[in-house]
Amino acid sequence: MAIATRWKPAEEIQFSLRDAARVGIISCDICANFCDTGGIKGMRYMKSLLEQWGKTVVMQKCVLGCCSEEIMRQALRIYRKSLLSCDTLVVLSCSSGIQNIMLCDPGITVIGALDTVGSEVITRRRDHPTAESICSFCGRCVLAYTGGICPVERCPEGRLYGPCDEHPEEGGWCIVDPRRKCVWNEIEARRDTTDLQEIRRLREEGEGGELSGPTAEIAPPVLRKMLGWIAVRLSQADLGTFFGWIK
Repeated sequence: MAIATRWKPAEEIQFSLRDAARVGIISCDICANFCDTGGIKGMRYMKSLLEQWGKTVVMQKCVLGCCSEEIMRQALRIYRKSLLSCDTLVVLSCSSGIQNIMLCDPGITVIGALDTVGSEVITRRRDHPTAESICSFCGRCVLAYTGGICPVERCPEGRLYGPCDEHPEEGGWCIVDPRRKCVWNEIEARRDTTDLQEIRRLREEGEGGELSGPTAEIAPPVLRKMLGWIAVRLSQADLGTFFGWIK
């Protein structure tokens, strides 16, 4: 089962990139790849859009599991020289990948081009979206504007674009749930949230809707069977333990 993602509206991505001329792309090669929003296909699609918008793509890399801190730290170290020449890093991954990249601190602005909307079985026949605890799966991801904190998940009122009218000053306790401190104070301490109101306007007034993305291509049945056979044989090598060591 993979974390399901879909493309944000083009207007929102363009707004986020308004001050960037030179852009880097990091694309998740696991869940987002399975959803056709990441991997090589998603990366090439994002590159073509950036070039249409007049941006210079300095770097484009696929990373095996953006949600693994160790993998991401190594990737950022290896690609450090290219990152230093970028104004902004566009990330094609689920919310966990966005949070992880911020944890690793790439040293430049991070923009998420995808919304996390649930989880799904990896199949071309049907989808099985379910609720998970990683985030609220609201389909309106603003993690890039909130310092990696999901406000819908952490705020008792599920406030997406800003705190309630009665939110306390810095360090104060939540009005709705006095057992916890106001998460919006933590968000505002991490990131300037003034852009959230423009994001809200783009979402509510936008006419184009989310990007459709590249058309998915279904592999021939013989190839699918062969890849399935290989995957079963590889699973006998206990690769799950290996990935467990580095997550």
